Amino acid sequence: MSSTSGSASVGFRDPPFANSLFNNPKWAWLWVIARLYVGYSWLTSGLGKLSNPAWTQTGEALKGFWERRKVQRKQKKLPLIMALAIAAILLIAAFFAFQKKPASFTPEVTGGPSLKVDKEKVDLGDVKLGQTVQVSFEIINVGDQPLIFSKAPYIEVKEGC
Repeated sequence: MSSTSGSASVGFRDPPFANSLFNNPKWAWLWVIARLYVGYSWLTSGLGKLSNPAWTQTGEALKGFWERRKVQRKQKKLPLIMALAIAAILLIAAFFAFQKKPASFTPEVTGGPSLKVDKEKVDLGDVKLGQTVQVSFEIINVGDQPLIFSKAPYIEVKEGC
C-alpha cells in the first residue's frame, strides 16, 4: 500500500513475519487446519442446538443464556475476551515498536534520477579465452526522482590494458 502526497511517494510494508504468514503458500496447511476446525465447531454447535428441544421448542436454553448474561453485567467483571484483546494489542504494539526503522534518504542529486555504482572499474586480471567469470556490483539511484529504464541496461566490456 502506498500513498502519494504531491511528488513524494511513501510506501508501507508489512512486517516480514506477517507477510510470510499471510502471503506465502507454504503456510496454507495452517489455514486449512484452522478453517476446518472452525467449520467443524460451528456445525456441531448448530446441530446440537437444532436437536435440543430446549433451544427449538421451549426456549429455556435461550432464556437461561440471557439471564446469565444479565448477572455477568451486574458483577462488572472484565471479561476474559477483553483481557486477551488488550494483551494482543499490547503485543502488536511492542512488535511494531521494536521493528527496524528504514534509514532516511537524502538525495545526492536533485531534479532527476541519478545512478551511482559501487565499483566503476573491475579488474579481473588475466582471463583465458572461453573461461567464464562473474562480477557483481550494486547500482543505486541517488537522485530525488524515480529511475525508469525504457530499455534493458547495457554494460560495456572493454579488453586491453
